[in-house]
Amino acid sequence: MSNHYVILTLTGDYDVSQRSTLRAELAAVEDSDGLIVDLSGVTFIDSSCVGELVSMHGARVAAGHPPLTVVQDDFIVKRLFELLGLNLVFHVVDTLDEVVPDDAGAIVRQYAAGGDSRASVADTSNKTSR
Repeated sequence: MSNHYVILTLTGDYDVSQRSTLRAELAAVEDSDGLIVDLSGVTFIDSSCVGELVSMHGARVAAGHPPLTVVQDDFIVKRLFELLGLNLVFHVVDTLDEVVPDDAGAIVRQYAAGGDSRASVADTSNKTSR
């Protein structure tokens, strides 16, 4: 993986009511090299939001980007990805430390995604908040 990382961190529950917000967040970072979607704070994700991740991944691969890296440590989310075979599609890791070096540094931009869900983006190439 490159020295440049864009990390989209999602937390809370993601269901159809957050789908359009998730789609917009994914579209904003879709063309980023070193893209990581951190689902470690996600407690629920439904098929509509999983579909958004799969669609973005397909667009990225078609555009010549590397496979999407997904961080997931919640048992239920991890089990869902295994049942759907998505652990074979995405580059799946248990922790962010597995793919981002300790000295990478990051500034985080946060978004309310509706309900108790939150999304944030960290770009390790930029030391200034966006």
